[in-house]
This record gives sequence, C-alpha cells and structure tokens, in this order.
Amino acid sequence: TIAAIKAEVTKGVQQVMAGADVTYDVRSFHDYKNAANRPEEFGDADHDGACNHGEIFVDSNGNGQWDADGSREGRGGAKDVLMMTATVSYARLGLGNFFAADPNVRLVATTLLRNQPSTTQSQPNTGICS
Repeated sequence: TIAAIKAEVTKGVQQVMAGADVTYDVRSFHDYKNAANRPEEFGDADHDGACNHGEIFVDSNGNGQWDADGSREGRGGAKDVLMMTATVSYARLGLGNFFAADPNVRLVATTLLRNQPSTTQSQPNTGICS
C-alpha cells in the first residue's frame, strides 16, 4: 500500500539523517506514455498546438476539461501507473551552513509503479475542447 511505502522510505531516510522532513506527492496516470507526456491527448485538427475549436480530447483525469497535466491525485485504479515523488529536506551540517546560500538541503526522487490488474482498467472519457 501507499502508506507502507511512505513509512518505509521515511524510516530509511531518517536512519541516515535524523530529523529530515519527508513529503510525498502521489499521482496516477492511465499508462506510462501519459506519465511521460503529461498533457491530455487531443486531436489537433487545425494544427495550432492548442486544444480548441471543438477538437476532441481524452479526459484522463475525469474532470470534464482539457488539462496540461492529465494526472489524478492518489493511487488510481487497476493497471494505472503511479508516480510517487518524495522530497527530503534537512539542515546542512557543519561548515556547509557558512558556504551555502540556503541553510537547508532539498533532495527529490521520483519513481513509477504499475498497479496490479485486479480488475479491468477503466477507459478515460473524451471531451470537446472549447
């Protein structure tokens, strides 16, 4: 589960850097292609690079409008691709405080996981660009 992954990562980080702050962003996508190319797909009939003039788009996140980021918050459903980003922040040690503009270190790591196919993956709806 997501909670178990978060707990294990936080535990590992804090074993190395006690007191580090670990935050997470968890988003889901229909497939790996959508995770790599985040804008919702649309048929650009007039070749202007914008979703407009009644063009049809794939409503990946189900909100009824075209989005530059078609992800959904949370773990998604069967066969969806989960993008988990962990951000770790901690205070610089020793002399590092004197030589750095920011007294804190910020590290970011992202991984992709695919949900098990426990059921059939739902297909996203389509919409019409205005």
